[in-house]
Amino acid sequence: MASEFERVDLCELQYVIDVKDATLNVRSLHRPPNPAGFDRFFYCFGSGATQQFPDRSWKIEAGDLIYIPASTAYTDFYDENSAGKCILAVLRTNFGDAPFRLSFGEGSPVGALWERLLDRYDGKRLGWYCGCMKLLYEIAEAADRKRQSGYGGSSAKNRLAPAVEYLTAQFRDPDADVSTAAAACDVSYSRFRSLFHDAYGMSAKDYLTRLRLERARLLLTESALSVADVAAECGFRDVYYFSAAFKKATGKSPTAYRSR
Repeated sequence: MASEFERVDLCELQYVIDVKDATLNVRSLHRPPNPAGFDRFFYCFGSGATQQFPDRSWKIEAGDLIYIPASTAYTDFYDENSAGKCILAVLRTNFGDAPFRLSFGEGSPVGALWERLLDRYDGKRLGWYCGCMKLLYEIAEAADRKRQSGYGGSSAKNRLAPAVEYLTAQFRDPDADVSTAAAACDVSYSRFRSLFHDAYGMSAKDYLTRLRLERARLLLTESALSVADVAAECGFRDVYYFSAAFKKATGKSPTAYRSR
């Protein structure tokens, strides 16, 4: 089934805003560093996409805003459940050189700002450009406030932030494990399991496996590493276990995925 993820690119470049509406019929989209030095904000109204960075992977949910520095390359992955609208805004910020994610949730005031911005652009009424830029920087200010006050989201996700940071930083290490992630949150293991499943809809072990597999998909697409080396690079001790897990997740063996 083709992805139904609608992508809207809002770019500020030499004082020009260009918005393009398109339905993506691809399963992945690689974006290199921005040559003009513009940082990027990715806001999602839907769900089902995954963003893979060199050192981390994020499953995108409705109401998520991702900051992507100009110097960072990344790949969007879409699956059969991808649906909704996402917006990529390109602008200059001073938010640093590391990507981060903020969870605003569905129906948030920030989401309303994005909707107003697109409405102004589509209408092209008098003063539309200044109105768009004003809203865009209101969004940046809201993101900065939330970033300064702590990476926000639901209370469960806030509680689980140390675990998610550990998993995203260490998933390439075969010794990375869920019990260490749980200990980072200072809750019992059984409570951690319940919180994690409620917040992310999957177990922490499945989350760790998915991080590894998303990295593997990127390496199979963009590198010449052997399947065994890809497995090792992504934290799998056993290439046969990796191949079985990869085929279960994608429907294809690593070799078949690479040659598609």
